[in-house]
Amino acid sequence: MAPDEADANEEDAHEVPHLTDLVLAVTADLAAAEGPDVDAGIRRALERVAQATSVQRARVFEVAPDREIFSCTHEWIDPASDVAPGAARELPTAWMAPWWSALERGEAVAIDRIETFPPQAAPLRAMLAAQHVHSLVWLPMPGTPLPGFVCFASTRTPRAWADEESHLLRATTNVVRASLARKRSSSERDLERERLRRDAAFRRDLITLTNDLMRARSQTEAIPDLFEHAIGLVPGAGGGAVLLRRSDGAFRAEASVGYDLPILEPHAWDLRELMPSPTAASHHAGPATPPESWRPTHAAAWEAARAGPTPRATLVTPVQVAGTVRAVLLLDMAVEEEACDADEAESYAAAVAAQLAAAIRQWDLIAALRTERERLEYQAAHDALTGLANRRAFTERLDQALARARRHGERVGVAFLDLDDFKHVNDALGHHAGDRLLAEVASRLHQTVRAEDTVARLGGDEFGIVVGDLASDDALERLQAKLHRVLDDPIVLQGRATHVTASVGAAEFPRHGSIGDALLRAADAAMYDAKRAR
Repeated sequence: MAPDEADANEEDAHEVPHLTDLVLAVTADLAAAEGPDVDAGIRRALERVAQATSVQRARVFEVAPDREIFSCTHEWIDPASDVAPGAARELPTAWMAPWWSALERGEAVAIDRIETFPPQAAPLRAMLAAQHVHSLVWLPMPGTPLPGFVCFASTRTPRAWADEESHLLRATTNVVRASLARKRSSSERDLERERLRRDAAFRRDLITLTNDLMRARSQTEAIPDLFEHAIGLVPGAGGGAVLLRRSDGAFRAEASVGYDLPILEPHAWDLRELMPSPTAASHHAGPATPPESWRPTHAAAWEAARAGPTPRATLVTPVQVAGTVRAVLLLDMAVEEEACDADEAESYAAAVAAQLAAAIRQWDLIAALRTERERLEYQAAHDALTGLANRRAFTERLDQALARARRHGERVGVAFLDLDDFKHVNDALGHHAGDRLLAEVASRLHQTVRAEDTVARLGGDEFGIVVGDLASDDALERLQAKLHRVLDDPIVLQGRATHVTASVGAAEFPRHGSIGDALLRAADAAMYDAKRAR
């Protein structure tokens, strides 16, 4: 990972808890506001969240009763900005047509550069350009039809909007909407206060859940606990399962509440069954449950595994990592439709999914680091051409064999093998043929010894063998004969049968030496004696 990327990741990892704590503080501040203090509280909230997310303008727009105009009801502008407060306080709803459907669905709309607006949005682009807006995000207030939205805008430089930021800005939007509703309807004050209390409690619990996930070293350890937390955090949820994407692209049940997991585990869902589109957000699949898009076998397994009553609907929430759905949360929602708020449940489920996505990214990184460490460790101990142990590993294993031999009173054999006339093969047939010859010799030598013995390529055309626990007085001589015999059969190189011979020298612990260096010198000397005698 490049240093800039590592710095960015570290910055994101510290930013999210900070913003979450800020939303909790904003929630508490607005919950305490009454009557006219609500407006001041909303402006304070816009200022605090905007400053924390490095934007220079935050505005609340509510739709007029005729639904023709959005009116700005609350605004914060960076004092350093050259845009005067109150500019462009009315916005025709027709200007929002390209994004209206997304906002109606409750989706945040993030614009990294206003130059990317479609042609039909030219009036809006011109208005924003006059206010020096480079980037913005619109966060719809919950409700049907769309009651309004909150806009956070950057007037200094273009910028992108991270998923974690969008979730937390959405939480702020939800709090603002709740405060406005409380201001207008005193009869709903108690209900809204309870909603804010639940939201604050949810955010606190979500921080605890995030910490637990970050401490977990694997998904096997964390997923069951996560899902039990999700059931408790999402209002109206009474059971369900979490499906994880496997290496083959299929989704399989990893944990469940209120379902017999062994019944679900053999089944593999595909993404098209679970999501209406690859980019779908958290949504309620109903009134049929299981959803009608499921295969009959999967629907039957789901029904067979369920231990409780049939729920009103299934809340389906994707867990996306780098644009790919890596898991899906399936939550059974309350039997009684009035038992929970659908928008609130979807918002909370999406927040839980975001934390799981962050944990999956961490687990992926841990797995990648583990794989890279294993690869480097293998390279450090093995010859790249033959796959045999290298000289360093050969020396370490010889020392290990000698230590064992001293403890148990055993004998250890060391042999050196050097191919004869290997240079002639390279000169006559080329280095590729020479490499092929070395690889074939390595394979034959490896098949000659026991699994617990070591064959190493020491360099060039020289090989080393460590054999522990020699069983007889003539075991060393029999080992040398065996190494010669393994080369009796010719090796085919470039369609030609090539006969290979080798010079072999061996030494035995403790007869020829009591330490590794002495044994290696003795075996090397014996090998050169054998080469001179040819």
